[in-house]
Amino acid sequence: MTTQELPERRAPKIDLNLLPDEYLPRKKSRWGLLLVLLVVVLACVPWPFLIMKSDVDADNRRLEAEQASLQAEFNAIMKDAVEAADLQKKIDGANAGWNDILADWELFQASIRTWSEIMYDVQQLPRGSLGYLESITQNKDTITIVGWFAREQFIYEYSLMLADTGHFIEDGVNIKQKKLDENTGAHDFTIEAILVPAEVEE
Repeated sequence: MTTQELPERRAPKIDLNLLPDEYLPRKKSRWGLLLVLLVVVLACVPWPFLIMKSDVDADNRRLEAEQASLQAEFNAIMKDAVEAADLQKKIDGANAGWNDILADWELFQASIRTWSEIMYDVQQLPRGSLGYLESITQNKDTITIVGWFAREQFIYEYSLMLADTGHFIEDGVNIKQKKLDENTGAHDFTIEAILVPAEVEE
């Protein structure tokens, strides 16, 4: 007698959960998990950009501060340059004025020395002559000498002496007047001599 194998029978599943359906936990959907994951990813994506933007803003603020500092420094330098230029102009003007004063002073000293030498030479009469200088006057660069000599030839000798002093220009010593005084026998004369321009010694 052949033994016939019977199919295995499984005991039916018995749901022993007696809770109502509304209190039973719902099965999580795979799409729900994907949605949550997508939301998390999208929420995290902006953070690197926010951090990058923060760094860029910080760099911009630093560059703006540096630019403002450089601009202030440049303005200060330009202001100092303008003030320095104005000061240099004042210094140059003062130096020019001081140089003019020195030149005038040197010219004055030279004129004093020249005049003292001129007066000394003008007052020297020809040797052996008899005469007298009544007045010596100056008008700008011209000296006028009025006097008399006992003899007329002394007037010519005296004019030649004046020309040889070097104080007067060439052909600048001229006898403007000579006259015999019949009462005294003296020969009156007037001589005009044009001075050489004064030179300032450097």
